[in-house]
Amino acid sequence: MISSTLQYLIESAVYLLSFLIIYRLFLSRLTHFTLMRIYLLACLGLGLILPMFTLPVSLFSSLPDSESLRYLFYASPINNSETAFAQNSVAGNLEKAGTNGAVLFGFALLITYICGVVYKFFLLVKKLLTIRTNFRNNHRIRKDGHWIISLETETPAFSFFSCIFINKQLVQLPDHEYEKIYLHERMHAKQLHTLDIILTELLIGFFWFNPLLTQYKKRLQEVHEYLADAKTIKYTGMKKSYSRLLLKLTTEEARYRLSSAFSAPQIGRRIKMIGKSRSLPWYRLSFFLLVPMAAFLLLSFSSVENRYDTYAESGTDKVPLASSKSQLKVGQIIWINNTLYTDSQLNDRLGIQSGDMYSKEYLEERLWLNMDAVSSLYMDDGYLFFNAEVEEKPRGNAYMDLNITLYEGIQSHIRHITIEGNGTIPKENILQEILIKEGELFSRSKLIESVRAIAAMGMFDQEKIHINPMPIPAKSGDEFGKVDIEFRLNVK
Repeated sequence: MISSTLQYLIESAVYLLSFLIIYRLFLSRLTHFTLMRIYLLACLGLGLILPMFTLPVSLFSSLPDSESLRYLFYASPINNSETAFAQNSVAGNLEKAGTNGAVLFGFALLITYICGVVYKFFLLVKKLLTIRTNFRNNHRIRKDGHWIISLETETPAFSFFSCIFINKQLVQLPDHEYEKIYLHERMHAKQLHTLDIILTELLIGFFWFNPLLTQYKKRLQEVHEYLADAKTIKYTGMKKSYSRLLLKLTTEEARYRLSSAFSAPQIGRRIKMIGKSRSLPWYRLSFFLLVPMAAFLLLSFSSVENRYDTYAESGTDKVPLASSKSQLKVGQIIWINNTLYTDSQLNDRLGIQSGDMYSKEYLEERLWLNMDAVSSLYMDDGYLFFNAEVEEKPRGNAYMDLNITLYEGIQSHIRHITIEGNGTIPKENILQEILIKEGELFSRSKLIESVRAIAAMGMFDQEKIHINPMPIPAKSGDEFGKVDIEFRLNVK
């Protein structure tokens, strides 16, 4: 659970950071303020939601179509897959040994997280109570559907939903300046800017450890000021006098972080934005940069998770990991249609016991992929067409029962062995290294050992030694099947 949570937090941070970089590089200097507000809010939503999803994509390799042969030569004949299995066993022992420590560490993280959330929400409630106290304890009047509250603080003016708080001393200003202040705050209230800030405060409360959310809040507050400034100038038509008013009322006071303040530290950027020419309409297309970036990150994280959620790479070997999304344990294992080997023999070869942590990927490895997998038990005795189907049956919230149905098929003999790409090297020399002969029963392990022997000759490119089994369809009543084996080689 800790692993999946950490993965979510990392992916979320990458999303939020990438979106914010696009905003700072391409969008923050535009004057399409409404789109800027929508962009920032959309980024917050996508950055927290998209990491929860994984597309069922794979950008790596595909398996052969034949169900019965798809795992036949999966294990690399050159690399020692038994080493991978041993590494997995060691990893499993370490995981069991570290369970208690992991639980304590997880509990400590949970307590730390809860304390952080409680503290953040305590500050949020404190701010709300401060605003409520100012509303109740100061003179207020109703105007244009808004409450106007007179304050005695150093803050010139701010708004909170439909409440507009204005310093009493501002009444002494000329009427046209006071009206601009009131109009500015009314624009904040009308456009529900407080709702954006409340939303970001809640997200900061739950994700208090992520500083990017604070940056999003600052950018949103900045855009709110741009919007209110633009609307005020639109109604008054006086840019210069309005800019002088901003400078006149500048203050560093920031007591009400939930409010839309009339003056703020970014006052210089606000004045610069007021004097800036309107951005051309086609610049609105820049906001669609969010779409390819979100798609790229989603595909990237999906392909990485599909590739590495099941396996951790160790050199050229693959080490199976228990799925982080499953906390189930193996329940009963029932073998169906097995006639050649007993349940006990199959269980010993499978190497999975009731009570082990369940991993579908590891089960598949022990059925098919490892050199000592269940499939090898059959394929080393000629049963080329062996197949197995697993039926998962969850039992409660703790166990996964497994019904494994076997299709043993018939034994197959080697009909012809052909060699392609050997160049000038005599075929007889290569055939001497091949352990399996024409007429013998098919054997997966002998074929793999044959490839190792050919590689040891030092005359062929080890990475380009391939085995191509070509089964001959059995006729009705045939006691044995047949298969041709083709070795494809590349001379160095």
